[in-house]
Amino acid sequence: MSHRKKHGNVDQIHRLNSEARIKKAGDTYITDDDDTYSDDEYSIESEVVQQLKKEIENMKQREIQMMDEIESRNKTEKLKAAKRKLKQQQIRRLLQHKQM
Repeated sequence: MSHRKKHGNVDQIHRLNSEARIKKAGDTYITDDDDTYSDDEYSIESEVVQQLKKEIENMKQREIQMMDEIESRNKTEKLKAAKRKLKQQQIRRLLQHKQM
């Protein structure tokens, strides 16, 4: 058996044993004294999760803001196009009046 395979099996056994010791109770973890994760690691993990949630919320807010800006630009573009069309119609009418 290769060294790599032995090492992988030991890691897997250790992981399975660790998982067997951890029982989830609400948002807290109950473990025996031979814990693979310390309270600090859970605290750090919790902080990371909270930070990711904040970043996701910020990204959603930026997306909403960008969509609002795009919508505003589209309205502005449509208004400019309508003004151009109106000016062109007025010019045509004036030219038609002069030709008569």
